[in-house]
Amino acid sequence: MAAHGRTSTAIRHQKHATRPSGQLSQTRPAPAWVWIPWRLAGRVRVTVLTLWRRIFQHRNHVFVFEGPLPPTSRLEHLRVVRVASMAALPDELRDDLVEFQGPRVFESLAWEFERGGVLWLGVQDGRIATVSMSRRGCHFVRWFVPLDAEDLVIFRNKTRPEFRGQRLNPALMFAALATELRAGGRAFIDCKVYNHASIRSIERSGFRRIATLPPLKIAGQFRFDVEQAAQRAPHP
Repeated sequence: MAAHGRTSTAIRHQKHATRPSGQLSQTRPAPAWVWIPWRLAGRVRVTVLTLWRRIFQHRNHVFVFEGPLPPTSRLEHLRVVRVASMAALPDELRDDLVEFQGPRVFESLAWEFERGGVLWLGVQDGRIATVSMSRRGCHFVRWFVPLDAEDLVIFRNKTRPEFRGQRLNPALMFAALATELRAGGRAFIDCKVYNHASIRSIERSGFRRIATLPPLKIAGQFRFDVEQAAQRAPHP
C-alpha cells in the first residue's frame, strides 16, 4: 500500500514537472444548464417589459406638420421611389423588399394599395435603406384625430439598422410631403410613447405633438368604406 501511494505521488509530480512554465491549466466550459437561468432571466425581462408597456404605456403620441418644408430636406444620394400599385414596384427592388419587410410584404401592400396607400422607398447604394407609407385623409373613416380630405397620414416608417443615423427616413418623409401634400393640407404621424428615438426624429423633422391617446383598434383604424371614401375624396 505504501509503495502504491509513493508511485501515485511520483506520477503526479512528474506531470507537473513536464508542464511548460507559465502555461495555464485548461478550464472546462461550463455545462449548458449553467446558462439556463440567464436565458430565462432575459425572457422574463422581455415579457415584463412588454406587459408594462401594454398596461401602463399603451398610448400613442400624435404629431402634426403644417409646413413649410425645409429647403434641404432631400438628400442628394437618396433615390426616392413612389409606388402606388403592385405593378409600379420596380422588379429590381422586389427581392430586397422581401428581405427587408418579410415574406408577406406583398400581401400587406396589396391591401394598402386597395385603400389608397402609397409606398415610399428610399434607395441608397442599390439597396432599400428606409421605407414609409402615406394615405390621404379622404381614405380614412376614423383616425386618432379628425382628418380633412386633403390631409396626409404618414405611417409604417422603418430604416434598416445599417443605414440609421443618417436621417434618411425624415428625408423620405419630406419627399412624400413635397409630392403629396396639397395647399392647405396637413401631415400627421403617430408613434408609441416609449419609442423615444422615433419621438426625437419626428420632432426634429418639424412635427408638433398635439395629443397623446390610446391606440386605435385595428378594425377601427383601417376600416374602409369605398363609397364613403369616394364621397369624401376631393374632386379634380
